[in-house]
Amino acid sequence: EAIFFITALNSNNPNFAMGAVSGSTIVVSTVALGACLYVGSHARKLKPFGLQPAVKKQCFILCGSSIIPIIIGMIGFSTLVGWIGVFAYISFLYYSISGGGSSPIDEKKEDDVDLEIGHIEEDDEEEESVLKGALYLLAGGILIVIFSTPFISSVVEIATYWSLTPMLLAFFLAPVASEMPEILESISLSRKGNMQNINIAFSNMVGGT
Repeated sequence: EAIFFITALNSNNPNFAMGAVSGSTIVVSTVALGACLYVGSHARKLKPFGLQPAVKKQCFILCGSSIIPIIIGMIGFSTLVGWIGVFAYISFLYYSISGGGSSPIDEKKEDDVDLEIGHIEEDDEEEESVLKGALYLLAGGILIVIFSTPFISSVVEIATYWSLTPMLLAFFLAPVASEMPEILESISLSRKGNMQNINIAFSNMVGGT
């Protein structure tokens, strides 16, 4: 999403950039998040589940960060507001990495049993999974960098041909291109039905927003 945004700005397509960012945010925080909660609740046979304290903190931080787009909507974009947003995001990363966003789970319920199944196998495959994930991330990033410019140009040309604003098409098409893997991964985690995976999926959606 960030690559799409930067590429669109560099190619002098600010309408596409704004449509891509707003569309991705709205799709993730509504449709995708709702799908995860629906799939997760049915996987648990409609048993209630709650968010872990760390995930709740992420939600509160996300709620607080909404002040930045509200300011932009009221007074317009400025370099100062942009730097405030960057500083806020870096602060959030530091807070999360330093352990401020994590807290122990006090309760040990049925989901702990699910997590303990195959624990030995997971330890053996952990390093391989991390390496594979890093390679996939690198490959995906390279593909996005390569194809982002042709994608943006195609969307702008289609919008011009149909006499539409590029922002409108970007609003619907950019989330499919940039957020679909993340959405499918979160839904797949929710299908497992245990609280840990549902919380990871929820946290993934919050981070994507």
